[in-house]
Amino acid sequence: MSIPFFIVVIITTIFSSSQGDCQVTPELSTQFVTSSDSASQTDWTKKGSIANITAGKVFDAWVTKGLSGASAAGIVGWVNSEGGFAMIGRAEGHYGNDLRTNSIAFGVKPVGLSYYTTEAGGGIYQFTPYTKYAPLGDPKWENADAMNEFVAKAILAGDWNASMDLTGGNHTFKQMAQMTDPKQATLVWQAYERGSTAHINPFQKQADAQKAYELFDGAKYSYNEATFHKSFGISGPLKPGE
Repeated sequence: MSIPFFIVVIITTIFSSSQGDCQVTPELSTQFVTSSDSASQTDWTKKGSIANITAGKVFDAWVTKGLSGASAAGIVGWVNSEGGFAMIGRAEGHYGNDLRTNSIAFGVKPVGLSYYTTEAGGGIYQFTPYTKYAPLGDPKWENADAMNEFVAKAILAGDWNASMDLTGGNHTFKQMAQMTDPKQATLVWQAYERGSTAHINPFQKQADAQKAYELFDGAKYSYNEATFHKSFGISGPLKPGE
């Protein structure tokens, strides 16, 4: 029995619209749609899970720029309780595992806390306002590599306030890059994040940093001055205090 032409048209139209409502594609996205994945995919400590792979990308991004393994683990530990790793482009205030209803890449708008004076944030690093990284619906929201590069360039441009360092040591980014204790490094990262201290749990940050250090073999990676200088446009040796 043949199918009436008007039914074929309707089916084709529905299928096309459902496939074309976002520009995120397997080539552009760095993770899978997780609507039907098990909860284990959101566990960043489980080797091979989506969250674990994303956390590894963050760690690798920083050690390849010359940072010590402890420093890179400190960053991983900090951002785990920001945007987290289960979904790269997660919109703040959205906690599900389905990209289409939780990711900014699909046009989901972040929802902030009551004290916010700007748009809410999103992404691994919880960019706030989210507009400083990319607009709603931009495929970059599901690209971990692009996010890591964005942060590195921001720091290179001076986006670092040492007075916000939670260790009280007013460390420069160069000093953090050389640290050997992930629990110290993660608190220094507040100099970039500059979040509300009333809403930061430093003990969780430190515990996550230590876990990242162990998961990704942080002890294997020492600070590489030549690589660091090349990555951040520094010429000559570090000066005292840097």
